[in-house]
Amino acid sequence: MRDAVYALERSGLARTRARRGAVVFDGSRDDLRDLCEMREALDGMAARLAATRMTPVERDALRAVLAKHGDAIRQADQEGRIASAFEFHRLIRVGARNPRLAEDLARLQDQIVLATRSVPLPPGALGDDVLRGQAAILDAIAGEAPDAAEQAARRHIRAVARFVEDVAFEAEITG
Repeated sequence: MRDAVYALERSGLARTRARRGAVVFDGSRDDLRDLCEMREALDGMAARLAATRMTPVERDALRAVLAKHGDAIRQADQEGRIASAFEFHRLIRVGARNPRLAEDLARLQDQIVLATRSVPLPPGALGDDVLRGQAAILDAIAGEAPDAAEQAARRHIRAVARFVEDVAFEAEITG
C-alpha cells in the first residue's frame, strides 16, 4: 500500500498532508494554472519535434484521429470526443521521438484530468475551437514547420486551459 501511495505521489496524483495522510490531488486554481503552463510549454516542444520526426504513416494516423474527433463532435459523442482528443495528443507525443518528454506530458495530462474531473462542461463546449486548434497543429506538423507547430500547439493548449479554468472557477463562485 505504501509503495502505491509513493507511486501516486511521484506522479503528482496524490499528496501527503500532515495528520491527513495521502489525499488525491484536488486542483486549486493555482495548481491548474501551473499545470497548464507546463503543458503549454511541453506540448509546444512535442509538436515542434513531431514536425521533423513524425513519419508519413504517423501523420496519416493523426489526420484520421482528427477526422474521428470531428465526427464525435458532430454526433455529440462525449466519450468519443475525449478519446479522440487524448489520442491526438498521444500520437504527437509518440511522434516527437522523446520518451522522457512523452512520459512527462502523459503525467501532466493525468494531473490536469484529475484537477478538472468535477468541471461541468456544457454540451458541445469548445468543439469547433478544439478542432480548429488541432487542425492548425496538424497542418504545421504535416508541413514539417517546427516553429508553426510549436506556436499552434501552445495556442491550442492555452485556449483550452483558459476555457476550462473560467468554467471551473466560475462554477465555484456561483455554485
